[in-house]
Amino acid sequence: MSKDLNILAENRDALLLAEVAAWLHMIAKYQDSFLDGVKDVDIKIPEDITPNYLELEKSLRKNMKSFLKEGFKLPTDVDLDFTICDFIENHRNRDSQGIWVRCLIDAHGRGSGTKKGVLKDQCYFKQDGNIYLSSPFADDKLIKKPSSKKSQFYSFLTDEFKLLSSLSSNNWDLNDWDKWRTQFIDTLHLHFCSSVSDDRIPINDVSLWDQTVSSVAFFKCEIAEALLCGWKDPIQNKPKFRILRIAFDGDEVIAKSSLIGDVLSKRDAIKNGFEEIKKLLEIDYPLGFEVYRDHNQILFLVPHIDKILDFKKDDEFLKLIQKQFDVIFKKDIQLDISVSHSASRNVYFLGSMIDSTKKPLMPSISEITNFWAASEEKCTSCQIRPQSLFFGNRQLCEICFERIKGRSKKWIQDRVNDTIWIDEIADINGKISLIVASFDLKDWLNGKMISTYRNPTNEKVPYFSEILMELDSPLKNYPKIRTQLGQVTKTKNILDKKILSGFKYLHEFYDFLVESEDLAEETYSSLQKNEKLALAIWRKTPSFARIYRVWETTFKFWDTIKENLNVIVKPVPLRLIIKPETEICLPENSSYKAVLDDISFTIFHTEGNEYIIIENLERLAKKIFDNQKDKSKKAIDASSKIRAYLIGKKIEIYDPDGKKRDKPLGSLQVLDVISEDANYVPVIPILAEPSIFMAIVPADKALNISKAIKKKYEEEMGKVRNRLPLTLGMVFAKSHTPISSLMDAGRRMLKNTSTEDEWKVKSVKDEELCDSGHKFRTLEFDNGIEWKVPVTMRDGQTKDIWYPYFYIGDKEKEMPENREKSFKGPDGWLVHASEIKDGKDGDILRILPSTFDFEFLDSSSRRFEVYYDDDGKRRDKTKSLRPYLLEELDEFEKIWSIVGPKKLNRSQLKNVMYLLETKREEWPVEDEENVPVFRNYASDVLKNANWQTKPEKEDFDKIVDSAVTGKLKDVVEIYMDILKVGENEKNDNGGI
Repeated sequence: MSKDLNILAENRDALLLAEVAAWLHMIAKYQDSFLDGVKDVDIKIPEDITPNYLELEKSLRKNMKSFLKEGFKLPTDVDLDFTICDFIENHRNRDSQGIWVRCLIDAHGRGSGTKKGVLKDQCYFKQDGNIYLSSPFADDKLIKKPSSKKSQFYSFLTDEFKLLSSLSSNNWDLNDWDKWRTQFIDTLHLHFCSSVSDDRIPINDVSLWDQTVSSVAFFKCEIAEALLCGWKDPIQNKPKFRILRIAFDGDEVIAKSSLIGDVLSKRDAIKNGFEEIKKLLEIDYPLGFEVYRDHNQILFLVPHIDKILDFKKDDEFLKLIQKQFDVIFKKDIQLDISVSHSASRNVYFLGSMIDSTKKPLMPSISEITNFWAASEEKCTSCQIRPQSLFFGNRQLCEICFERIKGRSKKWIQDRVNDTIWIDEIADINGKISLIVASFDLKDWLNGKMISTYRNPTNEKVPYFSEILMELDSPLKNYPKIRTQLGQVTKTKNILDKKILSGFKYLHEFYDFLVESEDLAEETYSSLQKNEKLALAIWRKTPSFARIYRVWETTFKFWDTIKENLNVIVKPVPLRLIIKPETEICLPENSSYKAVLDDISFTIFHTEGNEYIIIENLERLAKKIFDNQKDKSKKAIDASSKIRAYLIGKKIEIYDPDGKKRDKPLGSLQVLDVISEDANYVPVIPILAEPSIFMAIVPADKALNISKAIKKKYEEEMGKVRNRLPLTLGMVFAKSHTPISSLMDAGRRMLKNTSTEDEWKVKSVKDEELCDSGHKFRTLEFDNGIEWKVPVTMRDGQTKDIWYPYFYIGDKEKEMPENREKSFKGPDGWLVHASEIKDGKDGDILRILPSTFDFEFLDSSSRRFEVYYDDDGKRRDKTKSLRPYLLEELDEFEKIWSIVGPKKLNRSQLKNVMYLLETKREEWPVEDEENVPVFRNYASDVLKNANWQTKPEKEDFDKIVDSAVTGKLKDVVEIYMDILKVGENEKNDNGGI
């Protein structure tokens, strides 16, 4: 394939210029008149460009060939003989004859046309006045019209085209293209992500950005194929596409880290390595387009050509990708490079590619062998190369030492607003928490869950059941009887005439909508032919743009959580710096343990003769107070107390990560302690990706952060929470617990993915508008859980008939009676929230529940107790209630408010728990006949407790129930034993 790569490289400028044009083919949708419904305004240059931005208009009408260097020759098949204006005006015109324009038309259809499906325009709900952009999870937000930002956008484009014009007189290198293209795309994203590609409900769930980026991805593949294989009319030949996956076990790479700096430097290295590969395949050799990324893999859309399929026989191509990654990882990792087994027009197998098994980590053996000429100890970071003798006691190889040291140097530059030190994160009790969370996106990224959304409105459409019955006989009798489309009148009357014009018989239409799409896959094998075709018509189409938006939305969800952590965890305003009388010979840009009077704390040696205290100053002050007999000066603030304590003293310095950690490296005579302004939030975000979130936070903030995640999830995913489970975990530990143990426990929690459960509806209640703008239907289940399900769109008036559906009964259940909105999805019948029944014969709904779990690592080995059985429960009998349903997180707080400080003192509560848990061990409470007896015992114990404030009957009954189930034990463990609430003042709640 090396010859073909050279062809791509030689024509790089032309291919990237064509891509620029594709990025702007829907620029006319970014104007008020499009949102106001002006007909065909999207296929004209925006009206306010001509009078106000003449240079920009010239660029849009300029032949793309003129941007190339004079004398540059393109292959005849792919001559750049078009303008951006041609793309704008003709992207919907299937009769247009330009070679590049026809590629754009087909790519536009792949990226956006399929979002609509096959229904008539009248089957959608037109928004009037306020325009809302919906997420793929039915969270609609009011958008601002582009008029307020257009001037800035058009000025930016004018300047960018001036730069691009220099291409004709100068040879741009790869870095020039990368810099220009990155800024160009980032700015387009900033503007296009806040506007809709279509304002009709429910197809207003694709933003202008999603529609554009999806179209560009397909276009880029089509023009690469045209260059390598010769141009064929894509509208006639209908090209297919594949996914190129480049992967490794990123989880394992990060988990092997011995220090938090190691974790962060590896995370950044993975990001940089994937960026190098992205530049290789999108700029150096413009072959594909990135469509997904996390810390384990990066995926590209590529053309379906033989040269791609044969890549494994082509060492040159593999070596090129590996070499690009090795720039960052120094041959530590052999990449797993694969191409999807099948090809498709819509690439519906993206989800299964993302979910593919990760191969074990393997370095380049030939390279690593050279390091092991003698018997030496392994580097504690990469665990591949031997430790270097040049770095004293650090137990690191040269490559890992430089990577981690580089992270420390970066922190020194950014330290006012940043921290990378665990001891600065620890709460006043010296504890931290690793927050882990994940969405199960597999069935969203393969389109299965998107197929649980309804597409048509109520008006002018028959019921799903009517379509199902009409299609039943014709499809069963084929091929004996060939039914014409005109005979299925109810079905035909809601379909787009343009699409129908290509078909005469029903079976042809079936092949088009089912056999060539995801509905033909094993995922939908339980459906009959008429059910598949009816679903193809009824469902919201899982188009490429829609699937792209799924992971983009969850990525933004976690990124917002990360950025807003400072709402709960308040910034720290200062640090203290120790100035010693004389210097001692210590490696700079490294951290050390300082010890004085048996009080230890962490310091960082900068490049000058200064040592920054990198510890929670309140925690350090508390240690000083606890160590002194005279505690009369507690009113003094932490920094003043520490200064007074340290000045004039001699502190011993140790290397906590070295081989000789018990032997002092020297001592410092403290001359002065000065303060330095800071504004850092004491949290360390580790991952914020489409499916996973990880962050290390102060232990006393973990519950509040978890509740904020829960709240945001319920607000933004409330209509689909039965289909989009959230797994949440909190791993508590002392600040000096090995980071690898902390990460391992967190990973174990995330492996416990949600399994479907059946919840019986106890009662339903309709509620009026609330602060969110929605009307709700409250569902109360037999298990005590209560859900408020939004049943209107954000305006509070439009009934939401498209999103809040629930699977009912078992998968084989017959069509539910008297449910007009019901339809059959991939896994059975779906009923709308407004048609759910309660009472004695209440509906049984199939739910993918969200859960939360927690563990305190009092030792590293405790992480092995985070292990789950086949039902998703902890194997440890004493922790078998874990994980809890996510909704029970609020109940934990409620129970603690009944038994916590000012209700029962610590000694009383400890005594109550001792009596309850001792008796639980004596009596097998899991046996039903023993439950009433144990309940009476628990009630007596709690009644006889020395309450400072006795609870009301309802609250008393709640804690008796929690005592019987064992939940009270977990509540007390987390609040009293782990967080020490009552010993210290409880922190204020926050929200994100």
